[in-house]
Amino acid sequence: MPATLPAEILFMIIDNVSSMSDIRSIRAVNRAFCAYATPAAFHTVGATNLPDSALGLVRLLKSDLGEHVHEVVYRDAAGSDDDQGLEAEDAAHLECPPPLDANYGPSVQEPLVHAFSLTGQLPQLTTLRFIFHPRIPWDMVEPYGSQAVEARDACSRLQIALLQTLDGTAPRLRVLTLRNIAHIAYHLYRSAAFRAAISSLTHLCISTASHTPFVGYGGYPFWVDVIKDMIIQKASSLVSLSLAGDSLSLNCILVHVSSMPQLEYLTLNTSRTASILRPGSVETFVGQHPMLERIDMCHGTHKMRWTRETPPGSLDALNVD
Repeated sequence: MPATLPAEILFMIIDNVSSMSDIRSIRAVNRAFCAYATPAAFHTVGATNLPDSALGLVRLLKSDLGEHVHEVVYRDAAGSDDDQGLEAEDAAHLECPPPLDANYGPSVQEPLVHAFSLTGQLPQLTTLRFIFHPRIPWDMVEPYGSQAVEARDACSRLQIALLQTLDGTAPRLRVLTLRNIAHIAYHLYRSAAFRAAISSLTHLCISTASHTPFVGYGGYPFWVDVIKDMIIQKASSLVSLSLAGDSLSLNCILVHVSSMPQLEYLTLNTSRTASILRPGSVETFVGQHPMLERIDMCHGTHKMRWTRETPPGSLDALNVD
């Protein structure tokens, strides 16, 4: 019976199933459902920092199913997909234990790097998402001893190794998410291969490590030297940009970035209602980006939105603690 259903009906059934496990169960109904459900079932795949997960991703990407993959995700078991940024003085009061139970050694790093190096061979790949473990400041790690220090360093090495695989994705990559990137490996972002990988991006989402006091631990220079100069300025085809960090760094981005002629949507996230924008900077930024349709700013629970219909100066007036 299902084999006689029109293709449009089969696609409608699959499109209305939101659970990935349910979609993969549909594949087991019969050959017809398997054929129609397979592209949706393997549209997005990923792995975490566990050996079986990493090896499973390698096997999948090497198989015929790899031709259906559009998006590949790495998600650290302790990583957060939250857009919320963090102020330096707030970070000093966090109690974040180091990733003692997480696995960042060769048994995980090698298959993960192997898997992401295969993404350059995926014919339909458009999206990569990396959700890393928040890099923990030294004074929060040291009390836990040498095991914690090594875990922190191994976590950083894994982040660098995974980001180095981006050089095989150009020029097909369109969407890139970098959550909790650490203030390390400046040389990586300066490389010609990395710049080539981001040159074709239309959507970019960046947040820096949420357990790092940004200003006190070099966060502001990282935003200026790396995120602004080496990433955003090189991704000149961006349509949407989402940034999460401390207000000082985001203010720098808004005031000084003027190389995104196609930008339509901008999202800025930070943890407090501290001023991101200097007086008049919305109007200045809008004037530099004629295609811009919307700016969303989230300061903790306080949210603001600018659109083309927003009266001049009204967003700045709301931008107070």
